[in-house]
Amino acid sequence: MPRLAAALLTGLLAALAPAGAAAADVEFFATTDRDEMGLDETLTLTVTVALDAGAGSEGEELRLPEAPDFEVLSRSKSQQTSFVMGRGPPSFRNSRVFSLILQPRHAGTCVIPPGRLVYRGKTYETGALRIKVVAGGVSRPGRRQPPPSTANPSQPFNPFGQLGNILGGQDPDAQELLNEFFGGGHPQASDSDLFLVAYLDKKQAYLGEQVTLAIYLYSRVDVTGIDGFKMPKLDGFWSEDTDTPKAQITGEPTTYDGISYRRFLLRRSALFPLKAGKLTIDPVEVEISTGFSLIIDGGRKLKRKTQTTSLEALPLPPGAPAAFETPNVGQWRLSAEASPTHVQLGQPVMLKITLEGAGNLHDVVSPRLPAIPGVTAYEPTLNEKTAMTKGRFGGRRVLEYLLKPEQSGAFEIPSLALHYFDPVAREYKAASTQAIPVRVEAGAGAAAGQAGGNRVALASPSGTNVLDQGIRALRFKGDLHRPAPPLYRRPFFAPIAAAPILLWLALATAGLLRSSLQPSAGSIQRGLAGKARRRLKVARALLKAKRPDEFYAEVSQALHCYLAARLAAPVAGLTRTDLSAKLAAAGAKPEIVAGVTALLDTCDAGRFAPGGSTSATMERVLESAEGLMVVLDGSRLAVTPLERAS
Repeated sequence: MPRLAAALLTGLLAALAPAGAAAADVEFFATTDRDEMGLDETLTLTVTVALDAGAGSEGEELRLPEAPDFEVLSRSKSQQTSFVMGRGPPSFRNSRVFSLILQPRHAGTCVIPPGRLVYRGKTYETGALRIKVVAGGVSRPGRRQPPPSTANPSQPFNPFGQLGNILGGQDPDAQELLNEFFGGGHPQASDSDLFLVAYLDKKQAYLGEQVTLAIYLYSRVDVTGIDGFKMPKLDGFWSEDTDTPKAQITGEPTTYDGISYRRFLLRRSALFPLKAGKLTIDPVEVEISTGFSLIIDGGRKLKRKTQTTSLEALPLPPGAPAAFETPNVGQWRLSAEASPTHVQLGQPVMLKITLEGAGNLHDVVSPRLPAIPGVTAYEPTLNEKTAMTKGRFGGRRVLEYLLKPEQSGAFEIPSLALHYFDPVAREYKAASTQAIPVRVEAGAGAAAGQAGGNRVALASPSGTNVLDQGIRALRFKGDLHRPAPPLYRRPFFAPIAAAPILLWLALATAGLLRSSLQPSAGSIQRGLAGKARRRLKVARALLKAKRPDEFYAEVSQALHCYLAARLAAPVAGLTRTDLSAKLAAAGAKPEIVAGVTALLDTCDAGRFAPGGSTSATMERVLESAEGLMVVLDGSRLAVTPLERAS
């Protein structure tokens, strides 16, 4: 830095001096935008002539390069005037730029002869240019650096270039720094200095198989930012963005066609073809900021595009299993676990099914849980988490089912199978789970709910059963006594004989009294309605306390006890189908049966999956329960003789 500061100070003092070293007055050179090309391609020949504006053009003779090996497709000319310091007094400079679009006439090495300029008795030439022409196309055009002209070997003129010569002298670092700060900067990057490339890691892929698309920027100039990134519409693909730089991009050194570049990853995406055939990916367009300038233009913005790429999507091979779903492509694993596997009646079982692996996780079809007799399965909750593993898109999907057993005993959660196509092994495979046995016991809660029901009790003997030890000996000794009077003449005969009649009379009297004291059917219904209202009053208190689990349990218990009393039979532990059949057999209307089962299902869902319960929902459940009890109070339900006997 001290050396640079001293150079700047010295240069500024020299610039203020009345005289300075005069540079050459004429600049004359020719450049092409490539030095290798295909026979059916074109190149641009640029010829630049720069003269002092005050000198005029008298005595100037200009002959542009003639190229017999090329056909001239078009010509254009531009002119600009710039301000120059550092050549003595400040002056203006005229620059003329001639652009020719050329197409080669044959393959091989084609030569562009030098151009010629005669000015004020002096002759200047551009130098010959050699272009290699091949029969096929060239993947990336090479760029020819401008050769030194006869008059001035420096780069094309900019208005602050001579100030850079004064301040920086022959120090290339100082020249570069001054060029960047005081305008002009680096020359605009050509297609060979800055270009985009789109890579596909595969040319062929099966339907649903991952193909990775990577967009890279190759640069030999300073890249200060990416201002716009326009992805094409990916028709025929499912796309997942897997790697996009969030902050400032960073490059890595690499080579391309034997030339050193810095490579920047702009985006990496996982593509999954959705239809068979040739699929085309249109070019990606990016706007790039290069360099910077403190005075003139604040840097340059350039647009670049990738080449068009294509992929051949192969259909899946024949021989797929009957249960195979087309989106199931990749490598997958399937597992299942249930907890707990030994429960009491009325308690839920949680079943977790996990699908994980590599592939299009969002599109894969998970196996469905079949119906299990005696078990109510609620809709599962879904949780997906995607991940990248060694460049492959995939992740994990978890389905959680809530299972509610409706009867005691044993049941089995069946095994599940996922049939998929493995594109690596090129064959159909299956991932499956093991069947899970579950045991349901009739617990104390279920027994308590069956009030008044039929019960079978095995009474254990209170003592030991003692058998006879054998046949005893005959009695050979008798006692002689007077004959006893007949039985009917004995004093206890009359009471014994009258006892049955007296007992019958007592039972008849008790029956009459019981009949007179037994309430009527209307009083029974009124009593049941009062009992139901007392239970529902407790439920309303639970509603106000915002205790949904206990609220739904109280409403469900009130309905079960009420139905058991009306039907004179236990209903706890019955499936919805059996309960509906029993109500229909008793003469209940279909709308009443549907209302009872729907209300019981709502109570079960509220108890075991309370996440969606609100105060308004519980209020509607309470009103529905009250309405059903009132309707059933006014209905005549037939009771079978067996149920009456119980």
